[in-house]
Amino acid sequence: MKNVLIPFVFFVSLFSLSGSLFAGWIIHERNFDSESKDKYQYTYYLQEQKLRLEEKDFVSIFDLNDYSVTFINTRKSIYWKGSIESYLKELRDAVKAEMIKDISGRSKEEQEMIEATYEYYISSLKDSLNNTQSSYKVALVNTGEKEKIAGVRASQYGLFINKIMKEEVWVSDEVQIEKDMDLMKLNAMLEEMGTELPGVLSRQTDPQYAQLRKKGLMMKTIEYDFESSFTTEVYKLKQKDLDTKLFLPPQDYEEVKLSEMGLY
Repeated sequence: MKNVLIPFVFFVSLFSLSGSLFAGWIIHERNFDSESKDKYQYTYYLQEQKLRLEEKDFVSIFDLNDYSVTFINTRKSIYWKGSIESYLKELRDAVKAEMIKDISGRSKEEQEMIEATYEYYISSLKDSLNNTQSSYKVALVNTGEKEKIAGVRASQYGLFINKIMKEEVWVSDEVQIEKDMDLMKLNAMLEEMGTELPGVLSRQTDPQYAQLRKKGLMMKTIEYDFESSFTTEVYKLKQKDLDTKLFLPPQDYEEVKLSEMGLY
């Protein structure tokens, strides 16, 4: 009996180690305001430096291996796939076409103003996520509080501004996703696109949370604003090998131009 039990116990202990037997993660999140309680839900799939974000009727795929992006409209059965450069070019072209349509019928001054507005908008795309430096004194402090979130243990950190806690951040060292997704590299990719992710993964890429990112996954954040609060939390979490097809557009979907995807 002992000869049977020892290998079994060894297997169970190996199975419990942080993800050594599985390649990817499935992270279900939701966010809501304390006043409305309307919940917005989405799901992340992470594996081998690829990320799939599922929202209602829409899927976004980011591949850090070749720096490509895929957008899928599941309601219309269409998709767009390309590089960051092609994304920005198609976006600029579409915005310009919309802003300067019928420009020939306007006065010279109006044409110049419209073109200047367009150039200003385009130049601001990459700067849209830059954070201004704050003069407030900010500190992240381990409060010592612990609780289970989505089945894993998490520790509470408080984000204090001028000694007042403005945000709770719950981090679990049981969930390490860095080998599956380089979040800082992903952040650089998103900044180049002029966009960002919803939820705790977006917080992971914020420089002021760098020390927490090294500890593990942020499982929940609660932002306090006067009498209300805004919560983002992981409510289900699973580690498993993911089908590579998850990170590809369906074969029976039609490839279209970016302007046809309904992104803007």
